Amino acid sequence: MLNGDDIVSPVQYQSSWLIIGVIIISTVALWYFGVWMLTRKKKPHTIHTLKKNNKPVVDIAALKIKYLGLIDTIEQQYASGALDDRSAHQSLSMTVRLFVYEAKGVHAQRLTLSDIKKTGIDSLITLISLYYPAEFAYTDNYATAEGIKMAREMVTKWQ
Repeated sequence: MLNGDDIVSPVQYQSSWLIIGVIIISTVALWYFGVWMLTRKKKPHTIHTLKKNNKPVVDIAALKIKYLGLIDTIEQQYASGALDDRSAHQSLSMTVRLFVYEAKGVHAQRLTLSDIKKTGIDSLITLISLYYPAEFAYTDNYATAEGIKMAREMVTKWQ
């Protein structure tokens, strides 16, 4: 039988070992969380996930003057031969897309034709549908003058 001198009290650990253990476990948990955050599958961007430009009120009159001037510049460059049919249609397409972006806040400059059709902006849909074959064609037999006229009409009639 043991007497009082033979009983050994429980070993007391220093609190520094507890702190070291918590730090190691926290570091491993944070590492796993970081790996999970960096490798998880991200949602694809669609027309519905694009943010709308929530600008205050836009001065449409000044915007029309600006973009009509840009269309005039494209027309002059085309008339002087600096732009061929394809380049003129590409420039016109980007110009009207940027106009819609500034006027309505829809990121039209980033959208494909099928995405533009989902926006419901009829004048832009018609115009980009006209420009698409000419933008990606290798021949120069498209009605560029008609495209310039339609771009000018769209900007002029915008409300």
